[in-house]
Amino acid sequence: MDLSDFINTINKIPDQLIELTKKLEEFEEKLNKLDLAIHDRNNEEFLDSFLTLEKILEKLEFSRRKFFNLKEQHRFELIQIGRQIYMTKEQLNKLMEKHTIRTNNNE
Repeated sequence: MDLSDFINTINKIPDQLIELTKKLEEFEEKLNKLDLAIHDRNNEEFLDSFLTLEKILEKLEFSRRKFFNLKEQHRFELIQIGRQIYMTKEQLNKLMEKHTIRTNNNE
């Protein structure tokens, strides 16, 4: 490599740095979008783990009256935010397990 080639290579460095900076910014933007998508999906999954009162009544096959009578007796765990009532799937499973009647298979 002669001196003119060397100088030519050196002169290209600022343009190459600018190009690399643009590529890095594009990569960071894509990474941020991916992070947001993952966060949104996790939020969606988190929110999907909560059942509304209507879903709870449907799954338990309870009337509203029966549900609220049992609620007043503190017979199960739930989440109440203002007037809204929620239950996690885990809480519902725990309630179902607590009230499961086991039969003896030998009879």
